[in-house]
Amino acid sequence: MVSPVALATGDDDFVKEIRPLIDSDLETVAVKHTIRLQTAELLHPEECRRLIRAAAKRAIERLASFKPTRPGRPTTVDITYKNPDLADIA
Repeated sequence: MVSPVALATGDDDFVKEIRPLIDSDLETVAVKHTIRLQTAELLHPEECRRLIRAAAKRAIERLASFKPTRPGRPTTVDITYKNPDLADIA
């Protein structure tokens, strides 16, 4: 059984990248904003919880409108690292 994606949370770049991959107008919450490679502006944990709860509530209220997303086959995932050291760690 394939379930729809209704809510996604992460940094602002993740939120921008996930939207075109999902076949529905999912709820998203950006809990941190990238400044540079190793620098970000984080929201306070209480604010994150408040935003995620509100988005989850909206997602549940619209649950019937979400459709399962099935990636095309074959699926290719490209991972690009801005720093070679991060690629070595992975």
